[in-house]
Amino acid sequence: MTGEELKEKAKLLPLKAKELAKAMNISTGTLYDLYKRDDVEIKYLEKFSKASNIPLSELTENFKNQNNINELEFQKIKSENEKLKQENAEIKKKNSFLSQEMQGIKKELSDMKDRFINFQEMAFQEIALYKKKMDNVELGKGKASRKNAMLQNEGLDLFSLNFRQ
Repeated sequence: MTGEELKEKAKLLPLKAKELAKAMNISTGTLYDLYKRDDVEIKYLEKFSKASNIPLSELTENFKNQNNINELEFQKIKSENEKLKQENAEIKKKNSFLSQEMQGIKKELSDMKDRFINFQEMAFQEIALYKKKMDNVELGKGKASRKNAMLQNEGLDLFSLNFRQ
């Protein structure tokens, strides 16, 4: 029952507010405070019932309707909660799958990096061997330009090869 509804019932009584509050064993201020509430507690409704000789069942009639509404709302919330739990479980499964996929990709990238570094080291070794062979060959005048020309003919250019960073 709302405070406004309680106030309307109180107006029908032959008692003034001060007398009603005394009969309910509460202060007049508390009685006026009850009139402002959205929902009056059952303990005050019991006191009002005794002081006014109005059956408590008449004062609590709205509680039954309110309980039915609350039960429907509870069932709706419970159903929504179950749906959210299922969605959460699905998201956790997907997250786990994606996490495993990511680990696999990280491993694959690490392996590719290792292979690239090995390839790079082999390329440097090949270039060093080729350069050593070139240094051993006497080409006479213009030795450096001929070496570079030979390397370019082979598809290599020592001045543009820069694998290390």
